[in-house]
Amino acid sequence: METDTNTPIAQKNNLLVPGAIVIAGIIVAVAIIFSGGSTPKPGSPTALSPEDVDVKEISSDDHVLGDPNAEVTIIEYSDLECPYCQTFHETMNQIMDKYGKDGKVSWVYRHYWSERKTADGSIFHPRAGVSAEASECVAEIGGNQKFFEYLDLLFRGQPASLSNLEGLATSIGIDATKFKTCTTSKKYAKKVQDQYEEGKTSGVGGTPTSFIVTKKGVYPVEGAMPYSDFEQVVEAAINE
Repeated sequence: METDTNTPIAQKNNLLVPGAIVIAGIIVAVAIIFSGGSTPKPGSPTALSPEDVDVKEISSDDHVLGDPNAEVTIIEYSDLECPYCQTFHETMNQIMDKYGKDGKVSWVYRHYWSERKTADGSIFHPRAGVSAEASECVAEIGGNQKFFEYLDLLFRGQPASLSNLEGLATSIGIDATKFKTCTTSKKYAKKVQDQYEEGKTSGVGGTPTSFIVTKKGVYPVEGAMPYSDFEQVVEAAINE
């Protein structure tokens, strides 16, 4: 999991760490160590335990894959240049293949990137910002389904070169002129920034961070949980 250095660790831990999400009899990894490692922290509670987290409600500005009225909604905050997000993106595709088609699960994708500096003064993940804005332009021109198709291309081709963004868009049928006009205008820079701020308010401290939303509550999941473990968490949420 990649940590946002602008979010205090103490604040993040206070909001997200207190409850691990697992199913009975199985130890499930819930968080990725915040140094950027990939070793999960095991949890041992015997049932799903909702957290007191204020996650922004889904609106018409969101991109939703699957039935908006699904039993379980997974709201993911992600960074298009984050390698852990790339791994988790494939996990989410598998989840949707299994649970999305019959309306059990929907997936809401939100950006978690801001033009912030690293310790050496460089921009953190500079390609992620323009890629996020480009994905919003694809959604405007081609619709919600094209947005998720474009995410697939961006993650599979990571790191995406700036010059390749248009080529990837046109490869899925997006008009090149409209795309260029949209991206040049920077019209979606504010939306990307706003989603980042909303994520911080919800306690997101790194990427990927997901919130499993059910009728009974919100269950935060930090890091790129392996598919086999995350599938069990989703099953528990569906059957709670």
